Amino acid sequence: MYIDPNAEPPSVENPASTTVGGIGSSLSDLEAAANSGALRVDPDTGDATIRALTEVEHSVELYWRRLANTMASGTRLGGGYAQQIDQFNHEWTASGPDSAMQIMSKYVAELRRLKEAVRKSMATYQHTDAENAQRVTDAGERR
Repeated sequence: MYIDPNAEPPSVENPASTTVGGIGSSLSDLEAAANSGALRVDPDTGDATIRALTEVEHSVELYWRRLANTMASGTRLGGGYAQQIDQFNHEWTASGPDSAMQIMSKYVAELRRLKEAVRKSMATYQHTDAENAQRVTDAGERR
């Protein structure tokens, strides 16, 4: 990975976290750096990163599906107090705004954003590498 020290810093809403890799860096900072061309990732590192992130994404999706199948079966504990416990479990795992399923869904979305930032950074790296190779070729031809 290469962060161009001469590139314009990413414009972010939180000025305390304007450096990629610094304390307070966030996914938004990485996206901003990737979009501005300040973050460059070589193809080998980028491919390995995307593969690793995809493995994590598939694992989370697997757990999400398992949880969805478990929650689809409805009340499993009987009636009365057991039904109240089952309702609480359902809200905590599946239906609440901060439920496990909602958090896993948000996490997968962020993994996808991160993979896209890596892809953009790889494209910037390859473009810069091609431009620099052309400069070397042109310099050699002028001699």
